[in-house]
Amino acid sequence: MKVYSGFKGLVEKTENSINKQFLRNYLKILPQAYSLAYHSCYEKLGISPYQARDLFPHMRRAILDDLLIKLSAQYTELKVSTYKNDAKNCSYVRVQSGDVILTANAVTTPLEMVRPALFRVTLARDNRQLELFSKIGTDNYGDFYYANLLHGPDEINLEKVSFAYLAYPSSDFKYYITSINLEKHFGISMYETIVNIEEIEDTVFASFKKTTADKKEEE
Repeated sequence: MKVYSGFKGLVEKTENSINKQFLRNYLKILPQAYSLAYHSCYEKLGISPYQARDLFPHMRRAILDDLLIKLSAQYTELKVSTYKNDAKNCSYVRVQSGDVILTANAVTTPLEMVRPALFRVTLARDNRQLELFSKIGTDNYGDFYYANLLHGPDEINLEKVSFAYLAYPSSDFKYYITSINLEKHFGISMYETIVNIEEIEDTVFASFKKTTADKKEEE
């Protein structure tokens, strides 16, 4: 696959606006999120494989969002926030680096569009992407660029991440203006280091354990 497809201006925008070390470390936490979600659903909970498969995408998203929050907190120039979706039935994490807003989203292939949730459609509609294609003044566009951190599982082994892309959606959220293969862009593999489940569990569940202990003391 190519390093990127689409408009080179957005590749340069990525280079200039998003912390490179953050993106490299994002490639490290992706396999961690997949592995921990897989082991939690298929081994630790003791539920049937059918229910485990149903639960896996939700567990993976929650763990990846938690790891994204912890990773983003390490960079002073990044702003990370958790929002409720418009239906108020789940939350999502938004990472902002300068004038670029990122959300992590699971898809089957790098070409598949993310499910058009209202908040994603709104972010895409109000972005500045089209400024790069027009001579019209910037007042006609929003104050930020919006990109999806796309990822998806291996077809055979759900525990493995198959790909990691950064993609800028069109304002009508029907296609990607530019898509960047992050592994090729940085010349690294997501699986350069061995995933240690015990270490990941300690990282992800530490805050939960502390909160639970604090509640018991209050009782």
